[in-house]
Amino acid sequence: MTTKMQQLATTSPEKLAAVAQKAQEIQADLANAGDDPTKVCAAIDDLMKAME
Repeated sequence: MTTKMQQLATTSPEKLAAVAQKAQEIQADLANAGDDPTKVCAAIDDLMKAME
């Protein structure tokens, strides 16, 4: 995931800003998710989709 973020910073800095916003939203959602692995996996999937 770090590599993908670095690629975005180099190739699509405007998209990186949108992904950073999405990451903050996901972080807030996960703060209320507890230890539910299903929610955590879904959040990671959402973040990866945002980076496409």
